[in-house]
Amino acid sequence: MSLETTMLKSGWSAIKESELRTGPPFEVSAQGLMKLGKEERRTHLVEVVNKLKEDILQRLQPAAVDTATAVVNVRSLSRSSMHAVAAVEIVQNGAEFLFFAKNDLPNYLGPQRLEREEYILRSVAPKIWAANGRTRCPQVLAFFPYYKLLLLEMVDGKSLKEILFDVGWTHSNIPDLLALTGEWLGRFHSITQEEQANPFCWLKSAFAEKNVRNTFQSCGVSELYPWLEGILEQFAREYADFRRPLCQQHAEFTPLHVLVKHDTIYVIDFGASRVGFGYEDVAMFSTFSDGLLPWRAVAGFMRLSQAKQKRKFFESYLQHCGHAFAIPDEIVMSFARLLAMTHHESCWESVPSSWPTSLYAWVGRRWVRRRFAALARREFAFLQQMASTPPVWHSDYESSTSRYSD
Repeated sequence: MSLETTMLKSGWSAIKESELRTGPPFEVSAQGLMKLGKEERRTHLVEVVNKLKEDILQRLQPAAVDTATAVVNVRSLSRSSMHAVAAVEIVQNGAEFLFFAKNDLPNYLGPQRLEREEYILRSVAPKIWAANGRTRCPQVLAFFPYYKLLLLEMVDGKSLKEILFDVGWTHSNIPDLLALTGEWLGRFHSITQEEQANPFCWLKSAFAEKNVRNTFQSCGVSELYPWLEGILEQFAREYADFRRPLCQQHAEFTPLHVLVKHDTIYVIDFGASRVGFGYEDVAMFSTFSDGLLPWRAVAGFMRLSQAKQKRKFFESYLQHCGHAFAIPDEIVMSFARLLAMTHHESCWESVPSSWPTSLYAWVGRRWVRRRFAALARREFAFLQQMASTPPVWHSDYESSTSRYSD
């Protein structure tokens, strides 16, 4: 394993304890913070920004001396997030500083880590940007680990989801944006490659999880699960020597996490990033449209068919991911799509807060479950066909992406 890869894997978590505690304790009850509503979380973010106002200005404008006259304006952003997020403007002596702020809860125990996000944005993202100036991430302006406050370049753009699937006209070049997105992800995986492992070992563990079996049950295709489990065991035996490099994953790679400004894409939200196989990110993005409600799917189809959208993204990814795509990869991708759809289906399981959202969730759940069932039957047919032929692994084989047909 290279030194650079080792640093990527552990560098963000290797911050010394002394560096994490560079200020006095913030006087807010940790237990109370876990129960904060949207307004309270916003208030907490405002308090943190105001408390660090002098340090922030020194980072943004080192020549600044008088910070007492600085005025802080915070505008909460209406995006679903595990963090308090806001657009922050600091005005001082006629100068304006606008940036994006993310603030984590001090005792948050989930998988999201701002330290990890900051490390990737500083250490990996600039290399992707250097290769193509139109494949970017927001730049880090400042990070205060003790206060769990990350300040980023403000990117005033639409999400790729809006451009692809919102009702209405768009002037964006959709094939170009999808190609840029595939290029960004391919470079991200290529740059962060490390030791190799067998993807079928990962699949067996992931596919055996209870939530996967439950999804097959709730979507009315429980009879397929044991058959797929058996097919997976067969492939694991036949391809026991198959290896692919592990790499850093985004882990939430969907059109929601790609912003578009002019003709440039900005990939955001790396707090859940972890080491794994690149199939997961590719499958998460490729199946996103399968989990959309019908009117959004129709809006996307009117711009560019789903098959062409997926193919454009995938072809670009293959050109930049750093390795060939062989027949075993096609098999792994088939299972990875099922796992990704399990995730998309689970997103509709949250408890609604009112009857309109309850009705919306009911409609969405029924629709996505139908889509999952259709995908499961389609992937099962493909895997059955692959299981009936002798195992083949040509290292120089390149996928034709023929499965993405109109």
